[in-house]
Amino acid sequence: MDLHNNVRSRSVKRSLKLISFTVDKQNVAKWLLVRGWRKQPIPHVVERYIHSFSGAFGAKTPDAWPPLFTETTCASAPDEPFAVIAIGATHAGKRLNGVIIDQILQQETRKVVLVGGPDDREQGEAIRAQHPFVLQLAGTTTLAESAALMREAEHVYAGDTGMMHLAAALGTAVTSFWGCTRPGLGMAPWKPAEGSEVISPDETLGPRPCSKLGNRSCRHTPSCMERTASEFLVKQA
Repeated sequence: MDLHNNVRSRSVKRSLKLISFTVDKQNVAKWLLVRGWRKQPIPHVVERYIHSFSGAFGAKTPDAWPPLFTETTCASAPDEPFAVIAIGATHAGKRLNGVIIDQILQQETRKVVLVGGPDDREQGEAIRAQHPFVLQLAGTTTLAESAALMREAEHVYAGDTGMMHLAAALGTAVTSFWGCTRPGLGMAPWKPAEGSEVISPDETLGPRPCSKLGNRSCRHTPSCMERTASEFLVKQA
């Protein structure tokens, strides 16, 4: 089962000389979408994964996520209702900006917990310095502990990141913020919980992404994420 469909995985398949099933990454379609030459969205990645082997095994798209991280706990979890902000992102085009984070903290009435990787710890400490009431755990928890926190949270806020997908998989309502990427690339939260929301600059810029990974400079001024922040402010007004 080849879910990477890249040069290395194809080399492995050739060397093994076995029957294989390969996901369609829709790279050409994504390229066209980024350049504005395609209008329709890309099929969701989960659907494409299942389609890659459904013909051989009769697999069907499940109706819901299976239970995940059910036995994992986080000792630092608050003993009161709380929300989580996943502050990290691999690429700048997906990272929540200060306006979005400040607005979340202003409108949230619940305890707020920050999660992220080791590279996000400094940002988390800076946020806590300005907002002492937050619980700063970015860079201090394992992935499993972060998952446990999001499972117990009442709501999660995240960019287009793995944490966004994990929150959806855990059955927690997630508000996702989109910058240089767009849900139309086929990477929106899959079967998100009730109360989930997508915030993007589509109202002013349309569904065309600046890049498929968010790793290239935004071509807009104000930037995509700045416009998403404006959309969020309007929705909260």
